Amino acid sequence: MLKHDKEILWRPGRLYIPAWQFTGLAYDPTVVVQIRTVGTGTAATGNMEVAEINTSGVTGVNFTTAANSINTLVQVPADMDLTQPIYGSVYWTANNTSGSTRWDLTHKAFIPNTTVLGTAEAAVAFDAALAAHTMAGVAYTLMRTPEARINGAKFPDTTEVIQFKVAMGALVTITTTFFVGLSLRYTPKRLQGNTGMLNPAKPATYIASNKY
Repeated sequence: MLKHDKEILWRPGRLYIPAWQFTGLAYDPTVVVQIRTVGTGTAATGNMEVAEINTSGVTGVNFTTAANSINTLVQVPADMDLTQPIYGSVYWTANNTSGSTRWDLTHKAFIPNTTVLGTAEAAVAFDAALAAHTMAGVAYTLMRTPEARINGAKFPDTTEVIQFKVAMGALVTITTTFFVGLSLRYTPKRLQGNTGMLNPAKPATYIASNKY
């Protein structure tokens, strides 16, 4: 019976969390749009709220001020190799045709029966951060940043939940940015017995393509 997969070239595992499914959203009866983010980011009427993007039928969370942020808790997939890097990219859009947004990604490991849900949000920066991302020349174009990276072996193997925080680090020219969702990519290990893959899973040029 084959139990080791160190030499198998798996395609990457992927997770996508839409903005409206982030766990850091709550009901606020004091504002018109009553679902908006909680946490340290500044929340005001018309800001950090779940809203439809243009008339697309797609929702996002509108960010208008640097340091606006949103958190979520993600259960570690059973096949995630924590000895290999984890990558994250942000889907976003804006109501402008020029300018840029810089997205900051941070993380925090949670170990069941040990980690306290205290006063500290995810604050450990990705090892390779995101630079400012320039908006396309057409308003409301769906944008996807390059990938930020968490180096391998940053989380103990007892980690079962990871908190991710998406913050808008800087805004240039753009007046309203919509956070659409967070994409995560990881190296899977799917058989028993191995301690980790030899090499990270290589991503295709596009998610479902066969071109590398």
